Amino acid sequence: MKKRILSILAIILISIIAVVILITNVKKESNGVNAYSKNEVMDNLNEAIKNNEKYEEANKKKSPVLKNLGIDIKPLDKETNLAGDLIFSKALVYDDGRVSGDKVFVDFGAKDKYRTDSIGNVEYWYHVPLNTKIRAPIGGEVKVDYFEHTKDWGVNIHTQDSEVIVSFEHLVNVLVKDGDHIAAEDFIGEAAPRNTFNNKIAMTELAVWRGGKNITKYCPYDYLDESLKPIYKEKLEKVASEWEEFIGKEVYQQENWVAPGCIVRSIKET
Repeated sequence: MKKRILSILAIILISIIAVVILITNVKKESNGVNAYSKNEVMDNLNEAIKNNEKYEEANKKKSPVLKNLGIDIKPLDKETNLAGDLIFSKALVYDDGRVSGDKVFVDFGAKDKYRTDSIGNVEYWYHVPLNTKIRAPIGGEVKVDYFEHTKDWGVNIHTQDSEVIVSFEHLVNVLVKDGDHIAAEDFIGEAAPRNTFNNKIAMTELAVWRGGKNITKYCPYDYLDESLKPIYKEKLEKVASEWEEFIGKEVYQQENWVAPGCIVRSIKET
C-alpha cells in the first residue's frame, strides 16, 4: 500500500512538472522571450517519467518471502514428545547461574534473565532432536560461513531482488556450498548438537537480517508469505501453550508478542 501511494504521488508530481513547464512556456511567449519548443517540453516530461521509473525500480527490491520457517511445527505428540520437529524435554529448563533457558522455541526479542539489559534474542531458536534436517525458507544463492566458537556452520540465502538475507545458523552436515542456487524447501543441513545439553539435543537459529555497516535483525514471521501467516500464527501459539502446559509454568507471555513468536519487530544488532 505504501509503495502504491508513493507511485501515485510520483505520477502527480510528474503532471505538476508538465503543467509548470507549459505555463512557463506560455509566459515566455507573452513576454517575447524564446519559449521552449514542444519537443523540449516533451523531452523534459520524458526525463521526469524516466526518473520516476528509476525510483520505482529502486523500490521494487522486494523483501524475501518465506515459504516456511525451516522446521516442521505440529501439535504435540505425547507419545514421542515431539511437536513436529521441536523436542519437548525437561532438559531445556536449566539455570547454571550464568545462563538460563526454559523454552523449546525461543522467541525473537526474548531476554535471558541474567541479561535483561541486552538487545534480546535476534533469531528464532529451535530445539530439536539430533540429525533434524532443516529446509530452506526461500530460494536463492547460498553463502556458507563457519563459526569457530561453536564449530558449526551458517547458511545464508541471498535473493537477487533484496538486500535482506535469510540465514540458518548452527548447522552440521551442510548439504550446500558457496554459489549454489537452491529452491525453497530444499534441505540445507542438520541442526547442530548443543553442548549445553551434553550434545543430546540439537539447536538451530533462523535469522532474517540486513547487513552492511549496521546489522538489523527482523521478526521472521513478518516475512512469511501472506497465505501462510494464519497457519503459522496458529502453529506458534499452540506450541507455546503446549510447552507451558508441559513444563507447568508460563514463559512466553504471548500477550506481549507484536507478531507470533516476536516480542519486537526488529533489533539493531550493531
